[in-house]
Amino acid sequence: HAHMASCMAENDVAPDDGRSVGVILDGTGLGTDGTIWGGEILLGDYGGFERKAHFQPIALPGGDQAAREPWRNLVAHLQAAFGDDWQSHIGGTPVEAMLAAQPVGLIVQMIVQGVNAPLASSAGRLFDAVAAALGIATTRQHYEGQAAMELEALIDHTYAAEGYPVAINANGVISWGPLWAKLLVDLRSGVARSIIAARFHAGLTAALTDVTTRIANEAGTKRIALSGGVLQNRFMQNRLEASLTAQGFTVLSQRKLPSNDGGISLGQASIAAIKAQN
Repeated sequence: HAHMASCMAENDVAPDDGRSVGVILDGTGLGTDGTIWGGEILLGDYGGFERKAHFQPIALPGGDQAAREPWRNLVAHLQAAFGDDWQSHIGGTPVEAMLAAQPVGLIVQMIVQGVNAPLASSAGRLFDAVAAALGIATTRQHYEGQAAMELEALIDHTYAAEGYPVAINANGVISWGPLWAKLLVDLRSGVARSIIAARFHAGLTAALTDVTTRIANEAGTKRIALSGGVLQNRFMQNRLEASLTAQGFTVLSQRKLPSNDGGISLGQASIAAIKAQN
């Protein structure tokens, strides 16, 4: 909510100017239900919000350690996508050999038993998992956002075909089973990593556009705020802004303040000011 309010405040949205839709893509943040959020589509204003859609909650095996070691997120995502026989889906891909060198059994046990493996709807950890599948910073990130930044840098910008599919249920939960199924087929077939990176980004952007426009149209608002650390990814930011603008929406982005945690204090102050008046 603070990310969304920060973007609205930077763009001079008045407190009495109706509701906005917020597309907030971040690493980890505390949700109102006590769980970890990070891939959210919100509807609201400075005074409050509704969580209208979100990324599928996936385990973070080892908690903060999962943010430092992307292979852990890859295991968690594969387990969520395919169930207990997930390892049969990685045969013949580079992922098979890479994970063979890691204590996968222990991580799976943590996930299944729910021991030090909290669920999180994190967008950042999805990027980490995909990066690990492509051999990027698999065992360790040496600085925050390394895997996601290297994944973005890998994109083949000449590739114009459709992105990977995702699943969206009636409750607005965006899940990744179809994405992983297609991505692993591409890896097994020797498709260039630059094209896989392009397909991932394009598919995610298309899914977010579809969900966001539906929510905005149902709510009768034409204003959409984009924020969160993942939206420092220029490809995601520019593609989302273009696709939403093309459908007639006013898209708010952050230019003066960073969209990551460096900008949330403005949002927090704006929320506090409104609540202090009520």
